Amino acid sequence: MPSEPTSGVSQRVLCDRLHALAIRYCWDIVVEDFGLRYDSVVRRIMDYATWDDILELESIIPTPELARILQSAPAGGLRPKSWSFWHYRLGLTPIDRRPPLEPVRLLD
Repeated sequence: MPSEPTSGVSQRVLCDRLHALAIRYCWDIVVEDFGLRYDSVVRRIMDYATWDDILELESIIPTPELARILQSAPAGGLRPKSWSFWHYRLGLTPIDRRPPLEPVRLLD
């Protein structure tokens, strides 16, 4: 189960650590837009992060916040493999069940 952020760590340090992850995975988002696109930035990290970066992300952002970001993902917000991984990782889906289908975009 992912750990909760370290207590006693300043918000600025957590922000700097998240920013360091974001610049690795969000090459198409301008640095000034990270705050405005927080959910999108975190979702991108969730989708492409290495194992070590996943552990870092979980140490920065509380599990309920990661779950909220996952559950509010738009169609195409995460690849199917990442969608399933995070549902199991965050305990949103029991290990003996399939995660819900990821959101789909319907074309008119």
